[in-house]
Amino acid sequence: MPQPNIIARVMAFLGRPATPPVDPSLIKERHRARCNDFRLLIRANNKALEGMSEIEEALHGTMPFGMAFIRSRCVQVASSVRQMVQRINALSDNGYPELEERFHAINNAVAATLEPRVRDTSGPLALPLAGLTQEHAGEVGPKALNLSLAAANLQLAIPEGFVVTATGFRLFMEHSGLRDEIRRLTQIADTGDLEGLAALSHRLQEQIQQSPLPPQLQDAIEDACSELRRRMGSHRTLAVRSSALGEDLAGMTAAGQYRTVLNVRFNDVIDAYRQVVAGKYDVPALAYRFNRGLRDEDIDMCVACMVMVDAVAGGVAYSRDPADIASPDIIINAVDGAPVAVVDGSRDADLIIMRRNDSGIAITSNTAKLTGNLLTQEHLATLARQVDGLERHFGSPQDVEWALDRSGSLILLQSRPLHADAPADPLPDRNDDAPPPLMQGGITAASGIAHGPVQILRNSEDAYGCPHGAVAVMVQSLPRWAPVMNRVAGLVAERGSATGHLASVAREFGIPALFGLEGAVAALENVADITVDADYKRIYAGCASHLLADRPCKPRNLMQGSPVHATLKNAAEHIVPLHLLDPAAEEFRPASCNTFHDITRFCHEKAVEELFRVDDRFPRDTLSRQLYIDRPMQYRVVDLDDGLGPDLDARFVQIKDIRSVPMLALWEGMTAVPLEAPVALDTRGFMSVLVQAASNPELDPAAHTQFTQQNYFMISSTFCNLQARFGFHFSTAEAQITDTPQENYATLRFKGGAADLDRRLRRVRLLGELLEERGFRVDVVEDALFARIEGLYAHETEEGAALLGFLIMHSRQLDMVMSDAGRASEWRKRLYQGMETVIEAVRSRRAERAAAAQADAEDAAHGSAAGNADTTAEGRT
Repeated sequence: MPQPNIIARVMAFLGRPATPPVDPSLIKERHRARCNDFRLLIRANNKALEGMSEIEEALHGTMPFGMAFIRSRCVQVASSVRQMVQRINALSDNGYPELEERFHAINNAVAATLEPRVRDTSGPLALPLAGLTQEHAGEVGPKALNLSLAAANLQLAIPEGFVVTATGFRLFMEHSGLRDEIRRLTQIADTGDLEGLAALSHRLQEQIQQSPLPPQLQDAIEDACSELRRRMGSHRTLAVRSSALGEDLAGMTAAGQYRTVLNVRFNDVIDAYRQVVAGKYDVPALAYRFNRGLRDEDIDMCVACMVMVDAVAGGVAYSRDPADIASPDIIINAVDGAPVAVVDGSRDADLIIMRRNDSGIAITSNTAKLTGNLLTQEHLATLARQVDGLERHFGSPQDVEWALDRSGSLILLQSRPLHADAPADPLPDRNDDAPPPLMQGGITAASGIAHGPVQILRNSEDAYGCPHGAVAVMVQSLPRWAPVMNRVAGLVAERGSATGHLASVAREFGIPALFGLEGAVAALENVADITVDADYKRIYAGCASHLLADRPCKPRNLMQGSPVHATLKNAAEHIVPLHLLDPAAEEFRPASCNTFHDITRFCHEKAVEELFRVDDRFPRDTLSRQLYIDRPMQYRVVDLDDGLGPDLDARFVQIKDIRSVPMLALWEGMTAVPLEAPVALDTRGFMSVLVQAASNPELDPAAHTQFTQQNYFMISSTFCNLQARFGFHFSTAEAQITDTPQENYATLRFKGGAADLDRRLRRVRLLGELLEERGFRVDVVEDALFARIEGLYAHETEEGAALLGFLIMHSRQLDMVMSDAGRASEWRKRLYQGMETVIEAVRSRRAERAAAAQADAEDAAHGSAAGNADTTAEGRT
């Protein structure tokens, strides 16, 4: 068959011939059913994309999230995608059965990333504290292991004792169904809500405390106690302490978040063990794991049972200054009696600073009041050498808990990695022009400067109500206040030290903290907001903006690299990436769908095609009305639900009849700036048109292809999908505009052109740059452009949709003049000015609508008042 000539192929973009008439009621019924399937598919598509957007935001943001968030978003996306698969098969008379197979394969891959690890329960149940090696790391936890290694390798004194292992913990959790019940409760809990977290904590701890131990675990603990009693004597008591796996992961301290039970008699060790295991679900521990991205399964609670030290003094020593890891100083805090008062921040402590130098380690500062008669210079020198040795042995700065017993011996109680900052920039000179501080003094527990409203913490209710961005003020710097760490901007405490647990957590979270400031609660209770300068140990009333500008304090991203973050990242690999970009590509088919996003894209694209699938029974034009503005236009409008006004002509619709907000926005953009005369083509531009027309089989007028489709608006009051073809260019614009920002979006897919590939590429790159400047997320694949905004307010989405309408109309022949960078720059300026004009037109029209609505409201109010007056007059008469 001879080919039509070039001019005919360029100009003849005709549709299929008309089909015989069919029963109008049957057409209407089928159209209504198809529109309903299409609406439900679009709704599911938006819900799926909303879930994907929240997943991406969580992956790249700084806000904490837990496994409950991950599971809920994965379920949201999966259920929405499943609905899309069902609706596209309803629209297509089950035309895509393979989509079901792809959905189940992807869903199984997502589910596999969320399954908790299966843990071994065949290991030992109890091990002696002495003689542990790295081979035992997975059974005894870092706290117990480090003690044993320090004793073996550095000949340091440690308490006698044993460890109830991770295997023992797992066995206990499996016994009586504890593990499954805890997993069920933690999965449905809102771990971001402190009050809900407290209720969860109470329920979990109660179940653990009431659960019997497996007989073999109880026997193992009792046997270990008998052996320790035989060697140490029955009069001794034990410290039963956590040594959890994952307690000292890189960059994490978990300081004070788990439980220790002191002075436990041998007969009470079983109950104390249950208390320590239950302490895994204390509110501070639950909140800490949530804020640090730790899963419940990441923490197996090993428990160290050690003979109590009869301490005359004790405390905490840091092998480096936590504010400056490069400092040669060793920081020692000490109290008389047990070191727990330093650890939990319940008492102020003596501060001794030891400095390394060429000749050894010497005291540079000693404010000892409590321990001056107890700790000799020899004791301090020995302690400093031991701390330095621990740093060298473990290869990083150490946080060391120690005690001095009645015989004068130093006993190591704990050595763990110290969370220390890199060398800080030199502090700026004090600003003498600053207003006088409300308070000054204390110690810098965590450096930095912060401003916020004052929140006094006296009880749990105060913590539950602590607003985001507050400065928390308390009497004691207790670990129980750690759950507010992801809410507060700063901390102030009357008592506490830089080596206490709360100070460690504050440094880990990057929260400025000023401790040891006597009278802070009374002085600040009636102050609205304060600025805390922890470095200079000052508190100012109100916002000291000049200080904040000099030393801005940025919150740390604690989720990156965490197990929870890694879990979401792994799940997202099967959900978020989009591989199916070009509907015209050969690989745009169900078998190529490798992610949920691929399925949504495929279903969305095919739904539009299926809605207007032409067959002998249901001709396309019977489903739509032609847009009429002074004359019949090249656009047809399909009402999906409530996009048109009542009592319309059967064939035509006018703009005044349109009730679709996004269609009116698109139309505003398409018409706000008059079209210029056809652009002047250079010789190469004209020849490229002829070559494209002659070589592209899609332009055959006898074929029903995308080049022969008319332009369609598919609308409801809040939704619009525009399928537009102008010559060689194809555009799909879609927008949804509601009162809920999370549901709003505007998208554009733009492809085609008659010029050579180089000019088409220049054109889509130019359009992409213009849209990115307006906040669109843009992807360019060869000569195809994909752009999207979402999650904006209605007026912002309306403006975005109008810009898409403008670019659809004014970039049609742009590729043919993209001969060089100079022409591209010239047209960039023109389009930029046109976009500015469109935004002004949209805002002007919005103001007119608002004024008209206000006038109508006032008329209605006047009418109502007049009616009331008439009624009153009649009553008086």
